Amino acid sequence: MSGEVMVLGVGATLFGRHADTAASELAGRAAIDAVEDAGLTRGDVGAVFYATVSQKAIDRQHMIPGQIALRPYGFGGVPVVNVENACAGGATALWLAIAHVRAGLSEVALAVGVDKLVCSDPARSLEVFDGALDVAHRDETLAGLASLSAPLPDALGSQGERSVFMEIYASLARAHMERFGTTEFELASVAAKNHAHSVHNPRSHFRKLFSVEEVLAARRVAWPLTVPMCSPVSDGAAAVIVTSADFARRHDSSRRAAQVLGCSLVSGTDRTADDVESHTVAVQQ
Repeated sequence: MSGEVMVLGVGATLFGRHADTAASELAGRAAIDAVEDAGLTRGDVGAVFYATVSQKAIDRQHMIPGQIALRPYGFGGVPVVNVENACAGGATALWLAIAHVRAGLSEVALAVGVDKLVCSDPARSLEVFDGALDVAHRDETLAGLASLSAPLPDALGSQGERSVFMEIYASLARAHMERFGTTEFELASVAAKNHAHSVHNPRSHFRKLFSVEEVLAARRVAWPLTVPMCSPVSDGAAAVIVTSADFARRHDSSRRAAQVLGCSLVSGTDRTADDVESHTVAVQQ
């Protein structure tokens, strides 16, 4: 078996507010779509890597969410590895699937990422984010971020319900504005550009054009961020089938498989929030 790994199939649900759809159903839909897109059967899958953040908090499903979610869809009798790694959860599942195939442990692996944050109690959704920072040092972390820029006048205070990460991102945005002269208009331009892309994606939560002026005029969340600048609370799932190159050559009659040229995963390092040069790490593959 060669060390090359190929993406043979992908699947994804519509992202949005799926109040009456369980996370397990969303995950199952995406997984089946990926298998069928690859032209395979569920029996071809040798291992599953299942990523979720919200199921513990929202569904109270601990320890074996992947096994519970995917068994009804025919993914039993193979290794199922549960992954929890914040916003990098799905990417981490893919990284593990690639490593698994590259190591020769299976010819086919499935990576699934799913989250369901819409529920009858919005406070439970926000609690998911409360646990995604160092809870033992929460107050000092937020105070340190707030100190990166000048104090806000009362008129620019936060408005409405929001996750703690909106405060974190707003603090970093204000620090960037003070250090580099970034303007509200420039931040709004990025949001308007992203919303313009969403119009062409049938699986996007929102598919609406926003002008820069509309972004700036929207309800403030945490200055300088307005609602169209922030991620919505959303439900959805995506899945990827990866295989060895040998397997792809035998089964990919249309030759549509894409080679994985690189995939890396690193953890954070100790640094100050204003040390922007250390916020990204160059990784050689």
